[in-house]
Amino acid sequence: MLSSLVVTCVSYHHFEQTPSPYTRHLGVSTSPAAFARHLAYFKRHYSPISLDQLIAGDLPPNPLLLTIDDAYRSVLDIAAPLLSEHRIPALLTTNPGVIAGGFAPIDNVLSLAMEELGATGLGLAVGLTEPWSGSIRRVVREILPTLDLCRRAGLKERLLRLLGVEESHLVERMDLFLNPDQLARLVTEHGFTVGNHTVSHTTFRGLPRSQAQSEILGGKRQLEQMTGQNIRSFSFPYGNRLDATPDALEILRASGHEAIFLVQRRTNAVRPSPDIWYRQSMADDTELQLDMKLTWYPRMGELKAALN
Repeated sequence: MLSSLVVTCVSYHHFEQTPSPYTRHLGVSTSPAAFARHLAYFKRHYSPISLDQLIAGDLPPNPLLLTIDDAYRSVLDIAAPLLSEHRIPALLTTNPGVIAGGFAPIDNVLSLAMEELGATGLGLAVGLTEPWSGSIRRVVREILPTLDLCRRAGLKERLLRLLGVEESHLVERMDLFLNPDQLARLVTEHGFTVGNHTVSHTTFRGLPRSQAQSEILGGKRQLEQMTGQNIRSFSFPYGNRLDATPDALEILRASGHEAIFLVQRRTNAVRPSPDIWYRQSMADDTELQLDMKLTWYPRMGELKAALN
């Protein structure tokens, strides 16, 4: 049986009733009704904590940290009022490059490309010539991590040309993301803590040290300017442990990031270092699925790791 002081960390992204073409293929959406059910579940079974409590080790029984990644405006419009109603603190780890405006994350461009070009067209655009399943998860897991920032930008430009839209116009058309004033409202009106999620929502395996440093330090500096907070946490985009490279971890620790988040089906009973935390990714889960995600899957992951 796990100790009642083992921290459970959950991760959300976007909140919408019906996914749009810009998010439909990403698997990141949670409906408002599902999120409300999740919050009620957390209040029944856990003691929600803040980032400050996590870092200080000031933990009640059954502690749970709720985090939200990316820069979607639905965090302000939908999630924040529900969190305030349930009095649950939240950590938003976000991308200042998106919030500043005019920048479309490649994930949303990929979703739109899947919608308008189809699996064959998108596969050709990203260099997949053999038959494939048509899920952009493969692109996110196998192709994006191999690219440095220049090649990643080149891929996005190629997709935008095929879609026949300029990036600034697409951002305006999507109308999905927070702006600096809205980010400030999350802090001042709803008590959010803000964390670093890179400037542009990039992976690290394909980056030279200079680009990793720019994404980490630039994200921290810009978010501190936008929020007035001391940015103390960082979550790796996509949460893959392979992106926690020695260079990235060294830069994070030297720059004052005290909590570092991955997404993995593991409990936080055993972690690779005291500042690294595993999160469970949430979507439109039922209560039974919550039980599985938060209790059984992490324990099975620990058992599998022990056997290997």
